[in-house]
Amino acid sequence: MHKLSVELMEKHGPFVRIGPSTLMLTHPLAVPALHGVDSKCTKASMYDFEQPNRGIATLDRAVHDKRRRVWSRGFGDKSLRGYETRIHVFIEQLLDRLSCAQKNAQPVDATLETLHFSFDVMGDLGLGQAFGMLQHGRRHPAVAQLIQGMEIMGLRLPTWLLRLIVDVAQSLVPTEASTGFLSFCYDKLDVLMKDAKRFERPTLMASLLAHYESLPEAERDLSVVRNDCRFIIIAGSDTVAATLAFIFFYLARYPEHVEKLRAELALLDNSDGFFNHRDLQNCAHFNAVIDETLRLHPPASTIMRQTPPGGIKVAGVHIPGDITVFSSQYAIGRSEAAYEAAAEFIPERWTTRPDMVKDGRGFAPFSMGHYSCIGKPLALMEMRMCVAEVISRYNLRFADGFNPDVFMDEVKDCMSWHLNELPLIFDAV
Repeated sequence: MHKLSVELMEKHGPFVRIGPSTLMLTHPLAVPALHGVDSKCTKASMYDFEQPNRGIATLDRAVHDKRRRVWSRGFGDKSLRGYETRIHVFIEQLLDRLSCAQKNAQPVDATLETLHFSFDVMGDLGLGQAFGMLQHGRRHPAVAQLIQGMEIMGLRLPTWLLRLIVDVAQSLVPTEASTGFLSFCYDKLDVLMKDAKRFERPTLMASLLAHYESLPEAERDLSVVRNDCRFIIIAGSDTVAATLAFIFFYLARYPEHVEKLRAELALLDNSDGFFNHRDLQNCAHFNAVIDETLRLHPPASTIMRQTPPGGIKVAGVHIPGDITVFSSQYAIGRSEAAYEAAAEFIPERWTTRPDMVKDGRGFAPFSMGHYSCIGKPLALMEMRMCVAEVISRYNLRFADGFNPDVFMDEVKDCMSWHLNELPLIFDAV
């Protein structure tokens, strides 16, 4: 779908009808029009897939807003500072994996290792129980089943058909609901709820449980907590993993940026063995590399919305009411109307070459407005910390025989990015 969206944009322009009542918009102004704080658009019917579950991903705006306020407690500055030292644990495990491969002169599958890293982090921060994938060097069965089940999302099936497959044909089509991933999440949640010390070590789930247990018995809905439990892991892992893999891909392909990043890191204090995340936030080129990667590979490129009955206007064009619309972040990121040399990886467009951003109003890799990604601060923290520690110790290059163009051509959009093996050589500095 992501490659097709670019083809359609280049052939037909920024407003393309792709279904009887579905429009794809690739004008930069479509992003605030569909997702901004003042937008009158609502979530599209695809969010009905969750019914009867009701959590933060719900179609119901009132329920979403209420859950978002509860979720926000786990993403405040104090919570993030507490998470930083715990992320260090998994960065150390990742560095051990890279060191072992380097000593044995073996390539590292960056796709696999970044996925292990991000899921281990979210297992610990989300549920207080890591998956142990970095430690044991293999994918946890529940995670493997989730990744397999997400493949069906890439087919972009109608909501009713997708739900039919999940509810009726579970034995025939591997989906998230038919695998052990949900059982794994719910089992871990049960363990956490029975743990008398569950609030001593902060986790995202503990903050949700604290709210749940503060409610009168009649108002408690365990299904909401269970739904949010699995959403924590899915939303916080797969997207970060893919972005990290893409970053390492570009740093291997364009090593001059590694030197620029090291020049910035050389000015920072890491006397205790790790860089302080607060310092990394102020590194211009460092953050430009992340932003440029997110521009080319936005974590959630296709977020469906429903227009209000009276319709909306985008760049002076009237969009009818009661239809499904989406602003393809992937296509907008490759639009020459928005960016000069749009298909090229040029981080300087975010720093010393602002002229290369013709219209940045469509840049919203974590969305915006009422439904923006609440986990954005944590996701950026993971990315910054991981990349900083890796490139301060290693140079990156592609393994012999690897074809970067084929790798990019085979990337799949399954609501999140699914990447093939990315064999990199990590040479110690």
